[in-house]
Amino acid sequence: MIEDLQIFRSVLDQSPEGVVVFNGDTIVYCNQSFCDQLGYHKLELLQHPITGFLPLSFQLKHNQIIEQQNQSKNKEAYYEKPLLSKEGKIIWLNAVSKVIVMNEVVYRVSFYRNELDYKAQKEQLMESTKRINEYSFLTSHKLRHPIANILGLINLFDTENLANPENRSLFEYLKQASFQLNEVVHELNQTLHSKKFQDELNIFRKPDFPKIVMLIDDDSINLFITKSVINRVDPKMRVVTFNNPKEALQYLIEGKDMPDLILLDLGLRWMNEWDFLTSLESHQIHKIPCYVFRNFIDMADKANARNHSYFKDFILKPVTTDKLNLVFNS
Repeated sequence: MIEDLQIFRSVLDQSPEGVVVFNGDTIVYCNQSFCDQLGYHKLELLQHPITGFLPLSFQLKHNQIIEQQNQSKNKEAYYEKPLLSKEGKIIWLNAVSKVIVMNEVVYRVSFYRNELDYKAQKEQLMESTKRINEYSFLTSHKLRHPIANILGLINLFDTENLANPENRSLFEYLKQASFQLNEVVHELNQTLHSKKFQDELNIFRKPDFPKIVMLIDDDSINLFITKSVINRVDPKMRVVTFNNPKEALQYLIEGKDMPDLILLDLGLRWMNEWDFLTSLESHQIHKIPCYVFRNFIDMADKANARNHSYFKDFILKPVTTDKLNLVFNS
């Protein structure tokens, strides 16, 4: 059952639509897409009432929608909802909401989509599809035409009697077909190497994993375990390890071969994770996303996380390839 819930949560975490689970009006789960739409970190949303992110003018309407949903036969609701971003802007989202009961606890699951962003992405995808069809036509028709002519002319050559006068005219046609082929190949090369084509291809390209990961752990056994799991996720990934956070900080200050992200698992021997993040901020080091390992997350951790701009998220132990895959893909 626990594994099923973990798989279900992993799917929701990767959903391009915003997903929020409420207990009453309190947010008990939200995925990264929802956080990105509003510009908040998860910890700024979790365990907070959704009314705190609603414009005052919409709160009465929101209560009416929830009441109608609770009274409806299928416990569903479809509506437009304005939410306040961290910058204070109102963002209109299309919402689909469903009331479910798990272990005798009533939850409301809502899916949010920013229609303006969705429309822009859809138009971009349609434009890219149109261009890819043009590229396909270029390769399958324009390129095939001179090649077919060349092959046809070669078949007409009198190879047994090279002095045959018809060979001369065939040779002239062959030169023309070769020039046509050269023009098409040149056009194709220009298209394939254009920045616009490369940008359109990037729409379908899977994001690359980070090339350099810094792992800071003052427990040698934990450090070995985590590094081994990282190597299983991607053997080509370079892992820079430190068991002394002060040495890691000095490495970052020097600014050579900077990591793409930092994984922190520290006790109190030299400094804890929050001391390390404070030092990063005080030295104004290039902003690198930092993940903190935890056996469990308490209220003090949540409070500390809100105070550090370098902090990205927590990783609950034990470390697994699935968890790191999610981190490296985010």
